[in-house]
Amino acid sequence: MLLPDFIDDNLTPENAKENGYTYVDEVIYDREAPVEAMQDIIDMVEKEGFKLGTSARRDDPSPFSGLYVPLKNSQKSPSKP
Repeated sequence: MLLPDFIDDNLTPENAKENGYTYVDEVIYDREAPVEAMQDIIDMVEKEGFKLGTSARRDDPSPFSGLYVPLKNSQKSPSKP
């Protein structure tokens, strides 16, 4: 399955900085849900240039994704969807 550009399953809280990102928090992003249900998250991530990557919740990550901000924007807080 081809993932959208804003999803990078290789991004983890541990390797975010070496990949040019800072781990910020967890967001609920259900890949099985219809796109319309996740549209607010998708719009925010795409508008701000963020990425969704691996969750820090190793015990039960679903439906969570990690929210990663580019290092150049790491002082900027995500706007609420």
